[in-house]
Amino acid sequence: MLPSAPQYEIQSPDLTRASYDAVLQAYTPRGDGWIELKPRMGLFIQYALFREGSTEQTLENYVGTESIRYEIEKRGELAEFGEVSRMDPRPQDALPIDQLVSKRQRKKKHHRFFYQVVIYTPEAQRVAALISSDSPEELQALAEKLQSGVPAMEDVSADNFTLLPENASAAVEFSFTVDGSPTRAIWGKRLSGYVGDSRRPKLFRLYKGEWRRVDFDPEDRESLAMPLLPGDRVER
Repeated sequence: MLPSAPQYEIQSPDLTRASYDAVLQAYTPRGDGWIELKPRMGLFIQYALFREGSTEQTLENYVGTESIRYEIEKRGELAEFGEVSRMDPRPQDALPIDQLVSKRQRKKKHHRFFYQVVIYTPEAQRVAALISSDSPEELQALAEKLQSGVPAMEDVSADNFTLLPENASAAVEFSFTVDGSPTRAIWGKRLSGYVGDSRRPKLFRLYKGEWRRVDFDPEDRESLAMPLLPGDRVER
């Protein structure tokens, strides 16, 4: 960890340097409103349910919220992570939460999540979207098609494309460990949020298949602002 301006930099064993902001970009591509999901990254989806037969999503019609977590496995597939939170009984006219993204789509090897796309209706709804493919080239083609407007996706298979319902929200998460305990956090979280009052925190990161301890001054609070990556090991 090297003090620098305007941001500190992280130097890898091969002497390559990256600013704090560039660390996340180096791990996975991201752009204006989208991010690609890599191993140990995933989605936390929450699905608000409303009274069966209701036509308005109001507080009076709200009956509860379901949730599900997915995580990218080593081979690229999007797998359920942990327990699914379901309502019982639940409105029969609401799609089961584990069917919002089809099983066939989850088995694709490449995934790009769009935090928000606009559906041009009189209300101009804004919803999240997930595109998936078996190759990077196909993924890029799907992304360009989506960015040209949702109507362009009408002929795209449900195996490659999901628009989440307006009453569903999704957040990008990643997995790491803190004192040996599996932990999940929203993408972009920093080491400082997990060391508490520890005076000698340690951070270990995989580099070319080997664990390397990140060398930094724990007394320098700015050095603790480094972003965490999937698979990191934090010891307090």
